[in-house]
Amino acid sequence: MAAMAEPVRVVTLSADEFRVLISEAVAGALEAIGPTGQAPALLDRAGLARAFDVSLATLDRLRAEGCPELRLGDAPRFELSEVLGWLRDRRRSAIQADAHRSENAAKQLGSSSSGWSSGTPVLAQGQKRRKNGACVLGSKRAPVGTREDT
Repeated sequence: MAAMAEPVRVVTLSADEFRVLISEAVAGALEAIGPTGQAPALLDRAGLARAFDVSLATLDRLRAEGCPELRLGDAPRFELSEVLGWLRDRRRSAIQADAHRSENAAKQLGSSSSGWSSGTPVLAQGQKRRKNGACVLGSKRAPVGTREDT
């Protein structure tokens, strides 16, 4: 059996009664959403470390790198939203820096037909390139206790 719609009622309210009715409805809706207009909760070091699931040492390294904090006396406090924003900005900056480095490397490789930029030295015969980019001449040593003829 289908549910029957409630009949429409016309009610007359004074302006004050209407204000109270609307205020109560708005207050109930805001309460259902959750607390708003309150200052953000401040976390101490341990609380922020728990929120990000990192060690206190990692958090201290982030602080040394500029993580935003508030000071209450000597105690650092953190707003979670501020720290998240800072981390996102760092990530964006790192991605942009990587892209910039990649573009520069591609430009340098494309600038000469040999694939090396003009500032890169050409290896002479017998030279080898170390992992750090330095060039060294290959040499053979005489075994210990023998004398090489000149």
